[in-house]
Amino acid sequence: MNPLWTLAPLSVAAGALTMWVFRRTADQDGLREAVNHIQAHLLEFWLFVDEPAVVWKSWGGLLRSNGRFLRLLAVPLVILSVPMVPLFFFLDAVYGSAPLTVGRPAVVTVGINQPLERFGMAPELRAPDGIAVDSPAVRVARERQVSWRIRPERPVQGALRIAIGGEQAAKSVAAGAGAPYVSRKRTRSLVELVRYPVEMPLGAGPVEWIEIEYPAAEVAAFGMAAHWVAWFLAFSLVGAVLAPE
Repeated sequence: MNPLWTLAPLSVAAGALTMWVFRRTADQDGLREAVNHIQAHLLEFWLFVDEPAVVWKSWGGLLRSNGRFLRLLAVPLVILSVPMVPLFFFLDAVYGSAPLTVGRPAVVTVGINQPLERFGMAPELRAPDGIAVDSPAVRVARERQVSWRIRPERPVQGALRIAIGGEQAAKSVAAGAGAPYVSRKRTRSLVELVRYPVEMPLGAGPVEWIEIEYPAAEVAAFGMAAHWVAWFLAFSLVGAVLAPE
């Protein structure tokens, strides 16, 4: 199924919600007045281009009008950030990345919450059947990170397993067509869970996060292919126009 079948209604609903919140929380008269002042100051630049003193005064008025305009937008923007920030990250997790391409290498990186010198042996990466590990562990001691290069040999959905210090941590991996969505990063941080909501947080242990270098995805429709954000903005504008008074 084309991702636009689910992305479009979500975008329209988000646009309608945005307009509804703005109409009920923003000072409409104040915004119109601020916009009129901005336009007036911009017009002064053209009318009095040969009078530096007037132009300089117009610059000051333009900055004050822009500052007032942003202050008037602050309340609706703060209210909208509560649902929109998690929604944006969720949509990016679902539509922003494509599964690994069969035959094309990718990088897996693990963040460790302890100095790597504490572990006698390098961490071990165990991949499911269909994914080859093409490189040994590359350690960056200063960053407490370890990376491997993997290469999908066929379409597969499974789990990578990291063994370190007698403990294991797992991370989902998908290659080839057919995966409904992919998870770029799995982390222990509850704050980062908002940014990467597809997988549950990692449990206690030395592994802080696991990240796979997935390729960016595009959504194709109407003979065009674009990043999901472009489609989101287009359909959210439709929702804003159709939003009830």
